[in-house]
Amino acid sequence: MLACFEQWGYEVENEAPGQVTFRLKSKTARFTRMYEDRITVNTTEEPIVLNGYRRDIDRMARNLSYNLTKDAE
Repeated sequence: MLACFEQWGYEVENEAPGQVTFRLKSKTARFTRMYEDRITVNTTEEPIVLNGYRRDIDRMARNLSYNLTKDAE
């Protein structure tokens, strides 16, 4: 999961049991999104819950789903 976020330019901001928060590395990208670039991944629920900017969440969810199914094969 971490590799997927790093691929899209995110870094870990905060990590707690069952929850990881990511932010964009690029200050320019953060500025263009008005600093609303945080994505929170909650793994305590089934299925995994992603919170954040809708367009980024959609992209990340598809990317994670693809990588998880690819790894399962």
